[in-house]
This record gives sequence, C-alpha cells and structure tokens, in this order.
Amino acid sequence: MDYGNGQGNDAYAQVPPRYRTSAENVNMVYLPNKVTQTISTMVTISAVIWLLIAIYQILVGLIFAIFGVGLVTLLCGAWNIYACVSNFKHAKWVKNCNSIAQGQAIVDSYESSLGKIIIFLITNLTIGGGIGVIGSIYDLILRAYVLKHREELGA
Repeated sequence: MDYGNGQGNDAYAQVPPRYRTSAENVNMVYLPNKVTQTISTMVTISAVIWLLIAIYQILVGLIFAIFGVGLVTLLCGAWNIYACVSNFKHAKWVKNCNSIAQGQAIVDSYESSLGKIIIFLITNLTIGGGIGVIGSIYDLILRAYVLKHREELGA
C-alpha cells in the first residue's frame, strides 16, 4: 500500500511512536509475567527484612522493658510485624496478577506508597533503633522498580 509519499508500507515504520494513534501503539501485556514475578520476589524479600527487623526490635524492647524502658521499641517491632504480614499478602497478590486492572492497581499502590515509606523511615530512624532504615531503603528500591516497569504491568 502506498501512503501517497511513494514509500509504501515502510512509511509507517518511519513515524515515531509518539505520533502514532493510540490504536497503533497498543502493546500486548501478558500477566503474570517476568516483572510480576520479580516484584513478588522483591516484596517477599522486603517482608523477610521487616520480619528480621521486627524480631530484633522486639528482643531489644523486651530486654529494655526489664529496666522500665523499651515500650516504644516494642511498639515499633509490632508495627513492623504488621508491615511484614502485609508484604507477604501483597507478594502473593502480585504473583497471582492476571489482569491489566490488577497490574494498574499494583502500579497505583506503589505510586501512592512514598508517604508511607517515608513515615516508616522516619519512625524507625527516630524511635525504632535505626535498623528499620534498611527496610525502608529496600522498599524505596522496590517502588522505583515497579514504577520503572509500569508498562509491563499494563499501566
């Protein structure tokens, strides 16, 4: 087929993707895929990190509770157990992702997670013994990975 410029079908290939119509730009996204598997693995690693941090904080909190202090560290440990359990559930949900809507929900959850990660970072830094910074930094890396691969999730 000639598009009126004498170049035939090759003319389409010369049109930069940003100038093509949305129907021409559709990329097939198959879920679950390598990205969802990687995210699921990363979320599981995050859950294990938070579990180790929580165990440490609870043990330290119990030791200091003997001396009448340590309640705050115990509370941080409990909060991090909650983060751990949430991450294990989230890893399973991501691993079983099988629709574009779910892929978009994954991206949306990480787009809006920055505030929560910062709160966990500050809380663990100030009253949790500082070790929670490791988990927060890993969560920031995970968030960056998800946002970088948003197209593979259909978002």
